[in-house]
Formats: sequence, C-alpha cells, structure tokens
Amino acid sequence: MPMRSLLRRLLVRAGRAFNEELASELRGQHKREMARMKEIEDRVSKQIRAVATKSERATAEQRRTVEQLRAEATRHQGEIRLMLKRPDGRSRGRADGGVPIALSAAELPAPPAASDGIAIPTDSIEVLTACPVCGTRESTLVSEFNKLLLLESGVDSDAGVYDYSLCHGCGVVHARRRPVGQRYRYIFDRFEITLGRTHDGVPIPTNAVLGSTALGEDERRTLRERVSRGVFVSEHLGLRRREYLPALLQDRMSNSVHVELLGSLIPLAKPRVLELRPRLGSIGAALKRLYGADVYGMPLFDGQQFLIEETYGIPATHKIDYEGFSIPYEGQFDLIIANHMFTHSVRPRAFFDTVRDRLNPGGHLYLYNEPDEQDFLEDGKSMFNSLNAFHLQTFDGASLARALEATGFETVFVTHHGGNLIALGRKTSTLQPWRRMPDEERERRTHAYQKARDIAILRLPDRLRGHFAAEWDAVVERAVSTGLADFDERGRLRLVKSDREAGD
Repeated sequence: MPMRSLLRRLLVRAGRAFNEELASELRGQHKREMARMKEIEDRVSKQIRAVATKSERATAEQRRTVEQLRAEATRHQGEIRLMLKRPDGRSRGRADGGVPIALSAAELPAPPAASDGIAIPTDSIEVLTACPVCGTRESTLVSEFNKLLLLESGVDSDAGVYDYSLCHGCGVVHARRRPVGQRYRYIFDRFEITLGRTHDGVPIPTNAVLGSTALGEDERRTLRERVSRGVFVSEHLGLRRREYLPALLQDRMSNSVHVELLGSLIPLAKPRVLELRPRLGSIGAALKRLYGADVYGMPLFDGQQFLIEETYGIPATHKIDYEGFSIPYEGQFDLIIANHMFTHSVRPRAFFDTVRDRLNPGGHLYLYNEPDEQDFLEDGKSMFNSLNAFHLQTFDGASLARALEATGFETVFVTHHGGNLIALGRKTSTLQPWRRMPDEERERRTHAYQKARDIAILRLPDRLRGHFAAEWDAVVERAVSTGLADFDERGRLRLVKSDREAGD
C-alpha cells in the first residue's frame, strides 16, 4: 500500500478516536452543567416558594386581622344598637350571673344535625283546624315546640313540633299538631324517657306511685307486705322506710285539701264517685269513709292500680286511656274527680262529653292538679321545658272556666293550690251560651306568650340556639328593650335574673 494512503488512514483513525473522546468529554461536561443549572433552578424555586409562602401568610394574617376588626366593629355596632334599646332607669347588677346571650345570629353555632330517631308514620300526627275544646277556628300560634326539643328521646324531629295556638274563643292554648295512634302509643309506652326522667339504655327507675312499668309477682308480694303495715306508721316504731309505704301517708296529707273542698262545696250523701287518674286513692277513700261514697277508680299505671285496691279495697279494674277516653264502669255518677286530665287529653271535647254523659243531672266534675300557664308566663320558667310532650292543652283560670262552660258545665268554683288550678263544674241540663275571651285579654296573653317564648329561646343551650338563627337578632333586641336582658359589669349580654332568682 502506498505510504500516502497508509498515512491518510492512520490520521482518519486518530481523528475519529479524538472526536469520540472529545464528544464524550463534552457530553459529561454538559451533564454536569445541566445538573448545576438544575440545582440553581431548584434553589431559586425554593427561594421563590418561600417568598410566596411568606407573602401568602402575610396576606392571610392581614385578612384575619381585617375580619377580626370587622367582627369587632360589627359587635360594637350591635352593642351600641342594643344599648340604645335599654329602658331607662332599670336596676343594675341583675344581669350578673344570668344566662349568657350571643349578641347576634352570627355568633351562634350551627344547629345540630337532625336526628331521624325512630321512624313513625307522619299520618300518626293529627293536625287540627279548630280548637279541640270549643270548636273556634280562629287562633294565634304562640309556640312551635314542646320539651322534646331539649331531649334526645329517640323520636323523630316531628315529635317536638306541636304548634301551640291560643284559641280566640275559650282561650285554651292547644297543640294544633298532636300525636295519635301509633305515635302516641310509642311516646306513652316510653313515659319516663318522653318526660326526660331517664334515657334510652338506662333502666327505668322503680316507683310504685309514678312508675309506668308493669308489676311482677315478686313486686306485688313486696308491696303487699309493705301495705299491710297500714297508712299511719309512726316514726317512733323505728321501722325502716322500705318496711312500709310512706307514700300512702303523703298521699293522704297532700290530698286532704281536696276532701275539704269537696265536702264544703257539694252536698255529699252516699254519692257514687269515679276517680280519674288517682295516685293512691286517698280522696276516694276519704269520701267513702266520711260520706259513705261508692267509689271507683281509673288509675294510670299498674302500681297505682294495685295499691288502690290493696290499701282501700276500691275497684280500680280499668286504667286511663288519654287518647280513646271512655268510662268502662256501668251506671251514672254523682261526682267525677279528675287529676291532671284536661292538660293531657288527646281529644278534650270528647273527654268532657263523656264525663257529662255519665254524670247524673246536677252532678259535678272536679278538676285538680291542672298546671296554670303562669308557671312559665310569670314565674320565669322555660316554656319549652314546661310543655312536655303529654301537655296538649294549657290555660289560665279564666280559660278553664270558659272551657267548662263551652262543654256543658256551670262553673262553681276555681282556685289555685300549689301553683296548679282546681275547678269545680256542675253539669247543666242543656248547653248554655258562653262568653268568648275578650279581645284585650287575647292581646295581653299573646304578648305574654311572645315574651315567654323569647325567654325560652334565650335560655336554650348553645347547641340548640342555631334553630332560631333567623329570628335571633329580633328576639335579643326585644329582650333588651323590655328589660329581659342587659349587659353585666364586664359588658357581656345576659338574661336578667327574675325576682325569684335574684333572691336566691
């Protein structure tokens, strides 16, 4: 091969190797440069993110500060607005220690999620279009809720809404929505839970006088032994309370006032008497002992039924049914005594009609232990708490008298005892005209119910106040303007204590 060609080939090979080595070195250098650039880029990006985060934090902090300032300004405006509503010359210091009140709805927590509870058909709710006592169609809604609003009773939320309405005729406040049928049986079968005396999963307290549980044979035997000691067990004998039944004497003592009234107001000569919902039968027993009365009883629960028959020998075969009230005993009566019946009656007109039908001409109905609405209208108690799910009617003395007259009774006597109402009515031969509630009385009571409802709303625990967010501001403003609420010494809005609370 010629020398020139050989040299050319050697040079080509050498150049190729050099180029490959150079290219490899350049690739390595590029990779190192790219890694360095990536490191610089990451460092710059990190610094940018740090700056951005700091800026976002500053912006968020500024936003929070603005929101706080705005909230404080709103609160101050609210305080000023309410301060201007305060009545002049009212006493200072009575807000101290009262229930705290949020200034506005914006401060209220969200209402709790609705609990469906036990599914009971809504056709078990009866919606009235007229007063269930006198039949008047005009009425004013005064409160939506009963005590179930406050309780976790296991019943759906519909059970807590009764739409209590003030009748423009007789003046009785009645539940326009009321449980019937399956729904009523469900809450009645869970009597203590519905009243808030216990909760689901907690054993029902045993109480022979007030308890709703059925008696077993062992319980009957124990009660029989205790009753055998008699009603009047002297303390000097040193017996333990579980060896006799102190409730028998307590019932005689507490009910003696009714025996006194009946004996003074009615000519009693061996009358035939029916006691509705007697606790332990002491009224009927006294009338039997003093006036030779022929007495029958219709108690509410097993324990009362057993003790009335065991202690006094009074027939108590039939128990009360508030929804489908009837009198299973045969014959007519001269006197029917009813304990706490009108308030609980699911169908009050039917109750009065049945009683009237079973009374002899000129016979008497004696109602006692009927709660007066002043318990929450004047005494400062919560209306929601007072109106439990079995309180389907509430009233004052004048309305109770009108209810009697609208259902065929002449009002003989009305009074109070222990804060509750007592009324005596005489059966009339025919239904007589009766006077409707005057307009000024309706206006006064409507205003009183609004005030009581406002107090009940403001007394609610925080978890329930959200239910009234839409009207909270108006309720608070009314409370301050009427002196129900005021600022304490530290500038916090509170309910003003009632005279009774202030004296405690």
